[in-house]
Amino acid sequence: MKSLKILFLLLPFLSFSQDLNELIGQAQYAYTAKNYKMASETYQKAIAQEDISNYFVYYYAALSANLNHEEDLAIKMLQQAISKGFGMEDNEVEFIQNMPDFANLHTKDEWKKTISEMKNRNTANKEKIQKVSEDWKKSLYDNAKIKPGYTLFFQKVDTVDFPYLVYVPKSPKQKNKLPVIVFLHGGTGAMSFKELYENPELQSEPIFTTARILNAIVIYPIARESFNWFNNEKSFEGIMQILNGFESKYKYDKKNMVLGGMSVGGRATFWFAQHHPKLFKGFYTFSAIPKLEFETLDFSKFDTTRPIISINAKDDTTYKIDDVLKIYNEHKFDKWSLEVLDSGTHGFIYNSAVDGQEKVTETLKKLLE
Repeated sequence: MKSLKILFLLLPFLSFSQDLNELIGQAQYAYTAKNYKMASETYQKAIAQEDISNYFVYYYAALSANLNHEEDLAIKMLQQAISKGFGMEDNEVEFIQNMPDFANLHTKDEWKKTISEMKNRNTANKEKIQKVSEDWKKSLYDNAKIKPGYTLFFQKVDTVDFPYLVYVPKSPKQKNKLPVIVFLHGGTGAMSFKELYENPELQSEPIFTTARILNAIVIYPIARESFNWFNNEKSFEGIMQILNGFESKYKYDKKNMVLGGMSVGGRATFWFAQHHPKLFKGFYTFSAIPKLEFETLDFSKFDTTRPIISINAKDDTTYKIDDVLKIYNEHKFDKWSLEVLDSGTHGFIYNSAVDGQEKVTETLKKLLE
């Protein structure tokens, strides 16, 4: 199984308390040293300390216990691992059944019940995922008009059907026209547009949570590898066509529209700040560098009355903070702020340890006020 050994080695560096982190590190050390008695005892101390959500802790507690000839404890730990989500992946079910270190348990009734429960949970999870996927697609393609929730549209750009999602809060708290957040996602996209927009996990993007909190509309263009805002200027043309035609689809507060993005989406934001500054109330960038691949930014064309809020992390290895600061310090103006986080990496907006979601919401709240 691809991930078990690797994830085991990573366990001490996950989001545990310091004391718990030390115990798990000690258990790992004992396990790798084949001191299974100490490993089993230390895992039990860690598990007794607090409720641990990471199921690999319980898996290795089970493995250590079994290698220490504690068969009943091993099965108990496996059952706890299953209750935390172990076995939801097909390869995990297959792996546990073929694991030589558990072979001695195969004749036990409790083992058979445990494996049966794992398989049943796996099947139920597949059915749930399938239902979520079907409901998501049904919602997307019900696109005769914009509705509360998510709607998928396409903008024709030459021969490309350029997709974009529109999110509208389900229970608007006001009768006035709603503000609009344009969000350009990171990455250069998948091989096909459909691979991204048919994935229901798209709903978990922090920008949609922010929109629910702030009662705002989101326009979410979707890139693919051959049509993206990293090095394809046609995508910018497509975004402008989407925005120019949006009012015919939905009435919104034209004076309260902001644009931004994460990573390459943030880089693209600076193109809009240069070429169409007056269309937007302000701009925001997360983990971006103010630099384009296909043209040199002309910062003299930025509207210095329009705010830009940028946030980057010191430990971002994609766009190093020194490179970002060099450009920023050269061209900054009063309404362009740059916040530097001590940690969080390139994907800090998805990192709860640094309050990534809160950072997104706070930023958009400032711009839309």
